[in-house]
Amino acid sequence: MPGDLVILPIDADTLRTTFPHWAIIEAEGWWLALRRGNYQEIYAGPRSLVRHTLRASTEAELAERLALQDYLDSLSEAELTQVYHRAGSVPATAEAVPDGMSRSPLGRPETGSRRGE
Repeated sequence: MPGDLVILPIDADTLRTTFPHWAIIEAEGWWLALRRGNYQEIYAGPRSLVRHTLRASTEAELAERLALQDYLDSLSEAELTQVYHRAGSVPATAEAVPDGMSRSPLGRPETGSRRGE
């Protein structure tokens, strides 16, 4: 029916074609996206929402993160500021860990090696 959600398989070639301004790679069971070009990562304020490296455990999860970044890229500075303020602040008790350094995906407790080692 018109308007029904259709979910198609996501693969690396589809991601690379859909998001040509990102380098998409798979390494050690993780999918990584690195923004092409000369960008400076910003860690505070509205521009901190615009990431330059992304990591995901599946291609579908990476596709979702890339789509979100495309949306954020499309916003004006004023719109990005509104989104930033609507998101609220991080609780003072939250531990900051750079995205590429977290021990387990999505903050889940570590339960052992991803490859059964």
